[in-house]
Amino acid sequence: MVILPPGKSVPYHYHKNRESLLLVLNGEAVELYEDKEHAIQAGDVIFIPAGAKHAVINRTDKEIRFLEFFTHPPMGSDFVKVE
Repeated sequence: MVILPPGKSVPYHYHKNRESLLLVLNGEAVELYEDKEHAIQAGDVIFIPAGAKHAVINRTDKEIRFLEFFTHPPMGSDFVKVE
């Protein structure tokens, strides 16, 4: 489970082999996906294929919580930050 406080973000990155599924539990934010912004909110389900650049940006004054399910663990060895 990820809890992203107000004004915080997950760095723009991709995973070489890992697919992810995000289930937004509460709050609102922006999913930056391949350089395009998409509003996300509670109840949304987002699939992120391997190799897709993405980030979550919380520009609100409330936290957002989401569950992330993924393939090909461990996460650290597959994480590539985009500069």
